[in-house]
Amino acid sequence: MKSFKKLVLPYLKDITGPLLDPLQFAYRANRSVDDAINMGLHFILQHLDKTGTYVRILFVDFSSAFNTIIPTALQTKLTQLSVPSSICQWISSFLSDRQQLKAKKAQQRLYFLRQLKKFNLPQELLKQFYSALIESVLCTSITVWFGSATKSDIRRLQRTVRTAERIIGAPLPTLQELYTSRVRKRAQKITLDPSHPSYPLFELLPSGRHFRAANTSTVRHKNSFFPQAIYLMNS
Repeated sequence: MKSFKKLVLPYLKDITGPLLDPLQFAYRANRSVDDAINMGLHFILQHLDKTGTYVRILFVDFSSAFNTIIPTALQTKLTQLSVPSSICQWISSFLSDRQQLKAKKAQQRLYFLRQLKKFNLPQELLKQFYSALIESVLCTSITVWFGSATKSDIRRLQRTVRTAERIIGAPLPTLQELYTSRVRKRAQKITLDPSHPSYPLFELLPSGRHFRAANTSTVRHKNSFFPQAIYLMNS
């Protein structure tokens, strides 16, 4: 599926680009799932800052959509979007007549780090393994959840980092450091992209050197992505 997507996606984006919703995050440059969640969460928390308010949220899970979609329905929709019939038929054929193989990822990554240590791998390679297979898991959507995580949650996750430090024999970035660097990096990318839906949330002050601080009334809103991103960009 990944290989097929890389072949077909550029053609579909060229054809359907002008028809996409401005708030569509999927398959668009400089957009991510975290961006969509953070933006939705920002407006929810902004609304909840007002007394006597509440929010109803509907979650729709589209996981494995391509495994359950009706090919004929998809072909009809693509045709309406002016996608050439040859590409429509190609996609329909792929979804109807393909075999799938799935592999389950190992969950206990620290075990493999210990095994590599036993084989006397250089420290630099152990760091690379940690960064690719352990740190990447700890940092999944960290810009979304870290600000609202409890101290006990963070301590529990930080223990994994400390264990990896003892195995590798070298200091590693803390979760706080990883969170800060990723928030700042993501904010910088958004502020350089005027087409990004979140771009208006970063409003420069007349001086042109700092951004206007977010107006927050609750700790949960203050600790969420955009207020923290603006604070870090100004610091």
